[in-house]
Amino acid sequence: MNLATRCTACGTMFRVVQDQLKVSEGWVRCGRCQAVFNAQENLFDLEHDTPPPWQPPAETSEATVGAAPADDELAVSASFTSEDHAGIAEPEPPPDAHPAWTEPGSPGQEAALEPAAEAFDMPARAEDDDEPAAEPAADRADSLPIDAPANAEPAVTAVTAADDRGEADVAAPSKPADAPPEITPAFLKQAARNERWEQPPVRRMLWALVAVSALLLGTQVIHHFPQVIAAQHPGALPWLQGFCGVTGCRLDTLQRIADVSIENTALTQGQGPAQPADDAASAPDSDAHILRLAITLRNRGQWNIAMPSVDLSLTGSDGELVARRSLSPRDFGVTDPQLPPGLDTPLSLRFRVAGGRVSGYTVEVFYP
Repeated sequence: MNLATRCTACGTMFRVVQDQLKVSEGWVRCGRCQAVFNAQENLFDLEHDTPPPWQPPAETSEATVGAAPADDELAVSASFTSEDHAGIAEPEPPPDAHPAWTEPGSPGQEAALEPAAEAFDMPARAEDDDEPAAEPAADRADSLPIDAPANAEPAVTAVTAADDRGEADVAAPSKPADAPPEITPAFLKQAARNERWEQPPVRRMLWALVAVSALLLGTQVIHHFPQVIAAQHPGALPWLQGFCGVTGCRLDTLQRIADVSIENTALTQGQGPAQPADDAASAPDSDAHILRLAITLRNRGQWNIAMPSVDLSLTGSDGELVARRSLSPRDFGVTDPQLPPGLDTPLSLRFRVAGGRVSGYTVEVFYP
């Protein structure tokens, strides 16, 4: 709920918070004219209610202004309060006091004081009989021997200025010189920012940046993973070869050792020509043994992958290592070193082992 109120002095509307009103008991200060008023009187909801009409402050009554005498001295005396009059008329001056406005012992002193007392009592009798009280005061205004107080001049000036300005000044008071600048609401600032981003030049620039960023990102992906793209899209292989020729990337067959499994192996005595299994090939033929290794590999992945190398270890009866050799796909006579997905690929090799009798072996696959 968005609450707002209206200043009773200048009519400015601004937002308020219910919690703050509870703390201050409804009293707030206007940020424009600095007037303090009760916000509960003009409180309304911005979303559901209509702002209450602003009633300007009550104007100075014409009767009060018109009743002021035209004479400056009479206006000064009328602005005094009854307490001020009593303070001037009642106390007697000390015997040795000599007022500056009359001579001591002057015969007209009592006559001058009596009309002044009547003039001072005039506001108290104004309710019963206005015209009779005003006429004697006007007749004796010239003989009044009392100097006007220092603060009487501004009072007369204020009344005269009010008469000259009229209703227009009361309805639209002037803005104070030291009033704080108006604060733009946050939702207006947010709307302005959103409007800037919706402009056609800004949107075209953003789309251009998005396109350039996507192109650079795609280039980086192709440069770092050409093997994956070639395996997933074999038709793009010629284009990838040209791309790697320009950028210097390495285009090899995809290698995924986790997708390779050894289905079965067999090591048996063989006959015929064989490759040496170790560096002891120069040993006498009587000590050499010809063995045949048969192995079946399977690709459990979804794409073609490179054929791995085979690590063969031969052990004797006491578990001692007799010979060890790494066999590449070329050693098995494979011309296309790839494993198609979901198929078994059999490999076989005859080799010669010199030395002791072979009683065991182990086979592992790896990528060099």
